[in-house]
Amino acid sequence: MDSVKEVVGICLSIGFIVMLLLVLGVIVRFSIISPLLTRGERSRLRIPDAEAVAKVVGLLPSEGLVNFYKVWPHLQKSEFYLLDPKSRQKWFFGAFIPLAGIDVEECIKLSGKHGIPIADDLNKGMYFEQPDGGIILVSPQFEDGSARVANSIHELQNFKYSVR
Repeated sequence: MDSVKEVVGICLSIGFIVMLLLVLGVIVRFSIISPLLTRGERSRLRIPDAEAVAKVVGLLPSEGLVNFYKVWPHLQKSEFYLLDPKSRQKWFFGAFIPLAGIDVEECIKLSGKHGIPIADDLNKGMYFEQPDGGIILVSPQFEDGSARVANSIHELQNFKYSVR
């Protein structure tokens, strides 16, 4: 009986250590390695690479999205709201993600979602361009997991910028 308890104790100890090592691995991967891979992202923000994104996602970003990244005046700002003038809905944006292969790949690994990630909400949400050109926010705050923000990047571009 004592040997059974000893074996069970050893198995539980090994299991606990393995779990701790897995958690440590995730922390190192996303807290140290990911920022190293994506360093210099601010310099890539205004230089979209549609072909690299298509290689990662399997979907070419819309021409409107590529143009948006080149000309939208608020692209490099962070922590702001965009107000939909039709519905009066406010959407919080943490920061835009460069349309570059490495940045898109890291966002997909981090979020576990597929699509073209364009921004985060500094919580658990990520904004994506869909194949139909629509913009959605994928977040656990919604019952069905996502909400449609705009029907196109052009529509989103016409939302009112606000810091409050």
